Amino acid sequence: MIAAPVVTNRHPLSLALQIREAEIRLQHRQGAVRLRGITLGRLLQQRISTPAALLWAGGLGFLLGEFSQPPAPAPATTPAPASSFFETVLTLWRVYGWVDAVLAASVAANRPAV
Repeated sequence: MIAAPVVTNRHPLSLALQIREAEIRLQHRQGAVRLRGITLGRLLQQRISTPAALLWAGGLGFLLGEFSQPPAPAPATTPAPASSFFETVLTLWRVYGWVDAVLAASVAANRPAV
């Protein structure tokens, strides 16, 4: 960080020099804010993509989906066949692939250019 303006012979630095020093301090602060933002983004991505966090998010999504559905209507004369366990697993696998692709794209987009 740059120190306060230097006083020589009891005369403060010229206004132009004071403005230049303020601009330099502002540029340093902006750089520090950018660096903190990048660091925070990486930390957040690491924490969100842990298996425990993904499992928690999936469970929460499941519960919200279950509780937000209206009551099921009375069954028709011929009930529709229930989806099998394997179809459910396949659907979950596709959703996982989609989430993985979105997170990978997010990481790639937030990576600073070298």
